[in-house]
Amino acid sequence: MEVKKVNGKQMTLEDIQDWLVQYVSDTLEIPTANIDLDESFKNLGFDSISAVELSEKIGSFLNLEEALDPTVTYDYTTINQLSGYLENLTK
Repeated sequence: MEVKKVNGKQMTLEDIQDWLVQYVSDTLEIPTANIDLDESFKNLGFDSISAVELSEKIGSFLNLEEALDPTVTYDYTTINQLSGYLENLTK
């Protein structure tokens, strides 16, 4: 899976985590300060539909040439786990 640079640069772990936290905050209407990077997406309030939507949004955010598996949040259940996986995709 090839990742194009976003705004001309490779995404760092921190960039990805920041984006995920902001996405969770916007989607679930949770203040960013209340989002624990080690809390599961399910416990944060994601259901199967919102999890699939997240995988689609990640693909757009990272300019992925191929779609992410829609179950990616079931394989990487926290922001920390998912961002680590996504960072490896961008290398």
